[in-house]
Amino acid sequence: MQRLADSLNVLSTHDTDVVPGEQVNADQLSARVSPSVALALRLANEVQASSGDTSRDSELLVVIHITRDSARHDVIPTVHVSPLAVVAAAGMPASVAVAVAHQRRPGPFGAKSSAWLAQRQEMSALCPPDCTEVITTAPLACDEEASSSASAPLLEGLVNNLFIVATHGIDDAQTRVVVQTASVAEGALPGIIRIAVLAACHDLGYTIIEAAPVAPPDGKGDVRWTEAFLCNAVRLLQPIRLIRWLPPCTRPELHFQEAPGPVTRAIQAYVMQALASEDQLSPPF
Repeated sequence: MQRLADSLNVLSTHDTDVVPGEQVNADQLSARVSPSVALALRLANEVQASSGDTSRDSELLVVIHITRDSARHDVIPTVHVSPLAVVAAAGMPASVAVAVAHQRRPGPFGAKSSAWLAQRQEMSALCPPDCTEVITTAPLACDEEASSSASAPLLEGLVNNLFIVATHGIDDAQTRVVVQTASVAEGALPGIIRIAVLAACHDLGYTIIEAAPVAPPDGKGDVRWTEAFLCNAVRLLQPIRLIRWLPPCTRPELHFQEAPGPVTRAIQAYVMQALASEDQLSPPF
C-alpha cells in the first residue's frame, strides 16, 4: 500500500495526465483498496474451487490499478487477479540475451504508471528476434554523445530490473564482488523482488552499489563484469548470457561464460528462502 501511495502522489504532482489531488497515505489508501482486494481474492478462490482443483495451493498475480475521482476527491481501485505460474519449482529460468537501446523510460521516476504500458510499445520494437528484453539507458554527457563507442549507464528493462555482478581487483587475493543496479532516483522502478535481491546481497556480504552501471572498457582497469541478471515478480531472477548494444553504440557484445554464475545462484537461493517470510522483504539499509 505504501508503494501504491508513493506512486499516486508522485504522479499527482508531476504528470499532467493525472488529476492533481490531496496527498494520500498508505492507511487511507488501504481503507479504500483492501475491500476490493479481498473481494477479488474471494472470487478467485471460488473459481478455483468450482474447477475441482483443490489438491494444492496456488499462487495468484494481483494487479491493483488506482485512478482519481476528481468530482468526489477520492480514489477508485480496480483489482485484477489471475493464476500465476510458479517458476520456482523448475529452478532458475533459462538464460537470455538482452539488447541495450539509447532510450529511457519517461518520468516521473519512482512511480508505477499504467501509461508506461503504451509508452514502451515503441521501444519493444527495437528488440532483436534473439533477445528477450530491451535495457533502457540514462542520457550520455554532451561530449560523450559524439563518440559512437560510448556506453551509456544502464537503467532497467522494459519489464525487469537489471543487476550487474562485477569483480573489483587485480588478483584473487584483492578481489571483491560488487552487485550494481540503477537507483530509483535515476529511473529504476521499485519492486518487491528488487528489494529482496538487495536484501540478499546485504546478508550474503556482497558490496551493493545503487547507481546505473557503465560497462568498463574491454581488457582495461580492475573492474570486470562477470555476471548479470534480470528480476521481476513473475520470473524472479533470470540470468543473462549476452548483452548487445544497439546502434548508435558500436561497443561489442558482452558474453558471460557462465549463466547463471555462482553469485546469481547464491542470490536466487537466498531470495527464494526470504520470500517465504514477508518479514524479510524490507531492506535493512
